[in-house]
Amino acid sequence: MVHIYEQNQPREDKSLSENVKSAVRTLRMLELFANEQKPLTLKQITTYLEMPKSSAFMLLNTLIREHYIEEIGSGQFTLANTLKGAGNWLGGIIEVIRTEAIKEMDNLISVFGESVVLGCLTTNNNVRIVSARQSTREMGYIVAQNPTIPSWCSCMGHAILANMPEDKVLNYLKKSDLKKLTDQTVTDPRKIINKLKKWRSLGYAVNINERIDGASGIAVPIFDSNGWPQASLNIVMLTPRFHQCKEEVISELQNSARRIEKAIFLPQRDTIMEPDKWLIA
Repeated sequence: MVHIYEQNQPREDKSLSENVKSAVRTLRMLELFANEQKPLTLKQITTYLEMPKSSAFMLLNTLIREHYIEEIGSGQFTLANTLKGAGNWLGGIIEVIRTEAIKEMDNLISVFGESVVLGCLTTNNNVRIVSARQSTREMGYIVAQNPTIPSWCSCMGHAILANMPEDKVLNYLKKSDLKKLTDQTVTDPRKIINKLKKWRSLGYAVNINERIDGASGIAVPIFDSNGWPQASLNIVMLTPRFHQCKEEVISELQNSARRIEKAIFLPQRDTIMEPDKWLIA
């Protein structure tokens, strides 16, 4: 077999009251600590949450004063002991999705025999592979279990980025090292944005030899009840087989994603595929 080793912030509604916005910022900061599972500096917090330093500093001090966050020295902060047990709840939505996705991934591998991958965004908007089912074919791709891969050139990343606000995506692209990985890699930010608009309208993302020569994939987003893309489900295969089963793979992936959403997030997808609200021309 050929071996491949792969190397969220909710949108803020302007109609929300200041109290609600403050609550959202607080939850996002707590969720960040729960997801990272390590001490963070003020600079890391402001970078991950795209929050002004002054606002992050004030919120951090409030959480320290209320004993939700602890300063452990050298300008590093962590969840207080009183919240360590709640960390699994705060950052646990991906684990819930992973658990629910297992049977769908097993079904997809039984149908296609191709590697099936579940990924989510990290706090710096790359993709972390949280679960993988390996190809059962004699010639197939084996995906590493816990790598992080760039969102800007992977179909898993594209499936998620396509459903995020354009300003956040552009900000991520500006910070990314957009370099050619193969002859097919797209590195121009505006061209990437145009691809994302296409994927959003289609409801899935495609990658043909863009990140790894000879490897092609299809990914679909998994939305929560607010329409935010929490994860993506991906099938990756040898490129020659891609065109033989593309349409069937898309259909099965989308059905699997909808079943995962229905099992976890109710009410479900009635507003997900409405005309573009986030990625705009």
